[in-house]
Amino acid sequence: MKIDDYSSRSLRGIFDKHISHDAKVLTDKWSGYKPLQKEFNIVDKYSDKGNIMKQFHNIVHQIKAWLRSVYS
Repeated sequence: MKIDDYSSRSLRGIFDKHISHDAKVLTDKWSGYKPLQKEFNIVDKYSDKGNIMKQFHNIVHQIKAWLRSVYS
């Protein structure tokens, strides 16, 4: 799903369509998530330049490599 910006209005469509209200969502303190915290279980932490979500970045890297048919 393509969004024009990262505002809470744009993110709402993704949350409503793809994320259960019971799910625990870990975010990086982006201000666009704040209005969504009333309805979703959002836990926000500073990303520390991505170090907090290192495993997530590794998974995303593997998925991108798989999509490009380059396995690592």
